[in-house]
Amino acid sequence: MSVYETLRTWGGRFIFLDRHEARLGRSLKEIVVPYVGRNDLRLKIVVNGEVKITEEILPPWNGSFIYDRVWSLGFAGLERVQPEVKNADTSAKDSAREESGCDEVLLVNRAGEITEGSITNVFFIKNGVLITPASGILKGVMRSVILEAAAQLGVLVVERAVLRTEYANFDCVFLCNSIRGIIQVGVLHPLMVKLEAQINKNYRNS
Repeated sequence: MSVYETLRTWGGRFIFLDRHEARLGRSLKEIVVPYVGRNDLRLKIVVNGEVKITEEILPPWNGSFIYDRVWSLGFAGLERVQPEVKNADTSAKDSAREESGCDEVLLVNRAGEITEGSITNVFFIKNGVLITPASGILKGVMRSVILEAAAQLGVLVVERAVLRTEYANFDCVFLCNSIRGIIQVGVLHPLMVKLEAQINKNYRNS
């Protein structure tokens, strides 16, 4: 047996999304208990004159928002044309990532500033301060979750331009997106652990 939800926008917004999500959760618990918990899903919604939804089965969640694999990192001289738009045409960024031979590349604009990753946002840590690029980026969902956790922990956050020449001076760099969570690049810094614990606490209490 399968379950479903039907959604629509009102004035261009999914204003009842949380209620649909809650009802879908109740249906899943009642109907497909054996499935829930064994696997998770990645859903991708593409809107281009029509709506296309694709899904991918993911491995079971390990209970931590820190991704279970350390990523290698390169650089690419690219920047978003419309930073606030999550453009479905990712060919240039995908090519840059593939050509680098790394798991991810940081995009560097014409001013020599690191803006974001091809599929991630980026954070830097220096002397306990959390630093992240302020502009020229798509401000991701997981980025906002991390900033919220940092505020709750009283961690000083600085949103500013970050030069490529500064990269080697940071104590730590990490990436994030809403599919993988917090992604290590090199060492696992204690602040990353604290942020994950706060995010997990917020999630458990939501």
